Amino acid sequence: MAAFHKHYLKIVLITLSALAGVIFFAFLSVVIYQNRQVIIDSVNAKPETFTELYFENNENLPQKITTDQNFNFKNPTLALFTFQFSVHNKENKDMTYLYEVFTIIDGKKTLINTGELFIKNNETQTTTEKFSAEKIFPKTEVVVNLINKNQEISFWMEIKTK
Repeated sequence: MAAFHKHYLKIVLITLSALAGVIFFAFLSVVIYQNRQVIIDSVNAKPETFTELYFENNENLPQKITTDQNFNFKNPTLALFTFQFSVHNKENKDMTYLYEVFTIIDGKKTLINTGELFIKNNETQTTTEKFSAEKIFPKTEVVVNLINKNQEISFWMEIKTK
């Protein structure tokens, strides 16, 4: 009789285990079904798209001009300054970027240059800008603005007399 009870107990335990497994998988199926869009979106995630805008050689941007640098205060157009900025296209498609370079002196914007850059996907283009000291006297912010991306970078310049 004890053997019969042991055998009966094994059958009950196996049945309960199978029932618990069925309930667990049913619950898991309901959870997966209710969250199917989140799961689909995570599996089919689109790559992030963005544009990198940065100064080349940013540690050597023009910053301070002093009179001992042979600065021609009588004719500031003779003093030309250059810098480079780069645009890296990570938009997952070819892009045309419209840009403007300008100064801001006491809240007033003065245009230095405008342009257009066509950049293939995952490529970088570097542009050199030149401007005269008359555009920076006495202290100004130099700004590069990607117009159609609403993205900009800037640096400050200042003329100091010794």
